[in-house]
Amino acid sequence: MGIWLVVMAFAVYAFFSGGPGNLQWLYPNELFPTDIRASAVGVIMSLSRIGTIVSTWALPIFINNYGISNTMLMGAGISLFGLLISVAFAPETRGMSLAQTSNMTIRGQRMG
Repeated sequence: MGIWLVVMAFAVYAFFSGGPGNLQWLYPNELFPTDIRASAVGVIMSLSRIGTIVSTWALPIFINNYGISNTMLMGAGISLFGLLISVAFAPETRGMSLAQTSNMTIRGQRMG
């Protein structure tokens, strides 16, 4: 049973981590104009990596100080906050061409 538990845990991890990881590559490419796209994606990926480093460093500290249940609740709260920010401020690009989304981003217009 031991190896199957590891395989299933990895499968669950892969299922849930695939979405956010892919969005870091897809969404900025739709929003930024071609001339700054590579730099913008680079900055976004750098911020993502910094967040990963900080959260990896902080996790054991939070577990020791607050316990695993409270730490997981804090993680869920942070995720919920991110969801609310995304729904409120991230533009919807469905049905728009790349040129339309780039032009609207340049002008600072809300697309949602």
